[in-house]
Amino acid sequence: GWIGDTVARSYAVGHYQVGNVLPIPLCPLYGFGALLILLLVPFLSERRMIWQWLIYGLLLAGLEYSIGMILLLVQHTRSWGYPPTFLSLNGFTDPAHAMLWGSLALLLVYVAHPFIKQRVSIE
Repeated sequence: GWIGDTVARSYAVGHYQVGNVLPIPLCPLYGFGALLILLLVPFLSERRMIWQWLIYGLLLAGLEYSIGMILLLVQHTRSWGYPPTFLSLNGFTDPAHAMLWGSLALLLVYVAHPFIKQRVSIE
């Protein structure tokens, strides 16, 4: 998430720009989102992939919106914002990002997590 965010921000402004407010390549929102997805795997693994994609996308878009609004209310600043689009929620998320988050969640569940789990042994 951090890499994609940094690339997108850097491209948009025409020079390197870090993808979050932390000086390290970590974004708590992406980490909490990934943990949420991995915690839900046992409950959703028997569902069709299209339902998983939809549920993950909606949950992550909801998380993105909630955190954006909390940060706006607490810090009185926007840490991110998307241009106004169809069904945009105050510029914090929209259907296109929900679809992206759902797709990235499936990549986490079916590719990244099994790959890491296979190579890391915790005893």
